[in-house]
Amino acid sequence: MGKHLIIASNDKTYTARLVKYIDQRYPGQYDIETIGEVPLLKERIQEQGGEILLIEASFCEGITNWKMVKLPILLEENSEASSKLDKIKWHMPKYLRVSQMVAYIEQQYEEVERTKPLVYSFYSPTGGVGTTTMALAVALTYIKAGRKVFYFSLEEWDSTALFLKEGTKVFSEESGATEVEQCLYKHLYQEKSTNILYWNRLAEEVSQEVKEHLGDMVEWLIDQEISQVVILDFGQRRDLLQEKQVKQLDYVMLTANQKETTIFKTNQVIEWLNSLRIKEKKIRLILNQMVSNPFPTEVEVAGKVEKLQEYEPIEISRQIAQQQYLHLHGLNE
Repeated sequence: MGKHLIIASNDKTYTARLVKYIDQRYPGQYDIETIGEVPLLKERIQEQGGEILLIEASFCEGITNWKMVKLPILLEENSEASSKLDKIKWHMPKYLRVSQMVAYIEQQYEEVERTKPLVYSFYSPTGGVGTTTMALAVALTYIKAGRKVFYFSLEEWDSTALFLKEGTKVFSEESGATEVEQCLYKHLYQEKSTNILYWNRLAEEVSQEVKEHLGDMVEWLIDQEISQVVILDFGQRRDLLQEKQVKQLDYVMLTANQKETTIFKTNQVIEWLNSLRIKEKKIRLILNQMVSNPFPTEVEVAGKVEKLQEYEPIEISRQIAQQQYLHLHGLNE
């Protein structure tokens, strides 16, 4: 039996990654318990105490029996909680800011086998710049490298049919499945010529059901590990690019061309993403036939697409993938 370690956080995605990291990095050394509610944490400390407690700031308020925990480690710090944290920091034998702790975990996590899929979103504030073309080019690039890819079109008017023309259903619906699982079983297909797993809309508009459960769907795809790369094509749907979804993303891909309106609006989006405390390394640009780069230098350019010879939509995506215009995680960085 390993040391008892409690992770107190309500961020399920981050907690799952942290548990996997600890299990893989230190096999058998820790008996890990995750707690997502403050009352349960207070009860557990009161009854059993604890050896190691990794706790986020929002869980600290109201806990008075810190002496019963041998090693409490603060995982998160933010401006809203700073005044409250000043009162309890002295209880912490080891104190790490979120930027230090998360950066360390992310860095170490990449050294072990990655089981969490990479999650990309593609977005542009203006239409006609090639967002879907680039999203599918990324999908084909990963497939060419032997990765399983899931593509989820969330555009207002779905153009996927121009690219993915023939697919077969992947899952049969199961009894006892949750609402989210039923929604996925119903619409999950695999395209024959490209082997891309994709969401078959079967309707022109994204249903309210999908809007409400998008975050849960991404978590389900991550948990089931049915693909190694998840691509969310938001098109121009900024209403879907919300804080909850952004937290689940590894990269936000912005497609832009030379049009002045596109450049202006894309810069606005970059400012807005940074207001959500999105690090620049999480934002990527794909420049579609642009002479110069008018965007902030700290935002990395993941691809520069030059003049193309193909005319069929899927063939354009294939050409971009074949000519290695794209620099992607785990392939060529």
